[in-house]
Amino acid sequence: MSTTTAQPNRPVPPRIKRDIFPNPPPIEEAKTASKDSQKSSKIQELLDRKLLEKLNGPLLPKPMDLCDLLAADIERPPELVHGLLHKGSKMVIGGGSKSFKTWSLLDLAISIAAGVPWWGFEVEQGRVLYINFEIQDAFFRSRADDVMDAKDCKIDAGQFTYWGLRGYAAEFGRLVPKITEETKDKELALIVIDPIYKGLGDRDENKAGDIAGLLNEIERLAVQTGAAVAFGHHFSKGNQAGKDSMDRIGGSGVFARDPDTILTMTKHAEEDAFTIEAILRNFPPIDPFVMKRIHPLMWRDDNLNPNDLKQAGPSKEKYSDEQILESLKDEPKATMDWQQDVVDRLGMSASNFMIRKRQLVSNGSVRKEGKEWVRVMKPGVKTSFMNGQNERELQ
Repeated sequence: MSTTTAQPNRPVPPRIKRDIFPNPPPIEEAKTASKDSQKSSKIQELLDRKLLEKLNGPLLPKPMDLCDLLAADIERPPELVHGLLHKGSKMVIGGGSKSFKTWSLLDLAISIAAGVPWWGFEVEQGRVLYINFEIQDAFFRSRADDVMDAKDCKIDAGQFTYWGLRGYAAEFGRLVPKITEETKDKELALIVIDPIYKGLGDRDENKAGDIAGLLNEIERLAVQTGAAVAFGHHFSKGNQAGKDSMDRIGGSGVFARDPDTILTMTKHAEEDAFTIEAILRNFPPIDPFVMKRIHPLMWRDDNLNPNDLKQAGPSKEKYSDEQILESLKDEPKATMDWQQDVVDRLGMSASNFMIRKRQLVSNGSVRKEGKEWVRVMKPGVKTSFMNGQNERELQ
């Protein structure tokens, strides 16, 4: 009879978790990685560059010996607006309030997209991105229609990209990556940013360091896209006729020194006309000229003298005192009745009427009797006011 020897109980080794070891890549992934090795290398190079820039600041080009620079075959950037603007450059249009800066920038953008002259300058046709921070889409559309009709031009699909960001303004540095991402395959010739102050964020437009930072970001956009970047900026307060053209642009002086092309629009003595002065970094100087506004475009008028600027001084009133007082010729009137008569008869705004009424009270031309206004005649001047059946003569 055989006997069986009992085996001692052996400890069971702990179960090894497979996920603590790296799995070898699947065969298909390895094949894909092999095919895309060049692309991966470029991506890694870009990541390394961004990491180094984050740690040490931007990577700088190496210094060059002047002889090497002179011998190098460096191609100039193409002219976008002949005699005014190269691709990859920055341009600012400076002007006072209601000087049609936005209309002029829209005209520029449409001219580039359609390949038609702008302000009398020949252009090279190219793709355009217009970033609008201010005007509602419906009104921008109407303006674009008006400009294209006036210029009798059409724009092919893909030539003009509109980006309506009203209500989404943010510090421009945060927008640059989004802009470059959205436009990376478009080969843009021009980017318009309107208005530029919407990209200030927490910056102070009167501080040189803050504005230098903003314009550096715009320059980075121009370098990354290869497109010219154009924007508008306001003049400082007050009459501009006695100032140098570079001193007219408001805020920090960096606005008037940093861009490659600076165009100032200063009010001319002629109504709805503006003297244009150009400060050019990379082109020969050009003489000032005059553009006259005929809705919806600015038209060059060589018959006007660019030096005949609108001067400071009391402006001529559009409506005379006598025209306003005409309402009180036959009878006194309450304030609202008098105002309504002037508004209906002359087309004057209600706010302007109230200003002029205060002036008439101050110079003694009218006085109030109860709730009604009565005209006060100067000595020796006679008039009649009919109040019901009573006629009163004032001397």
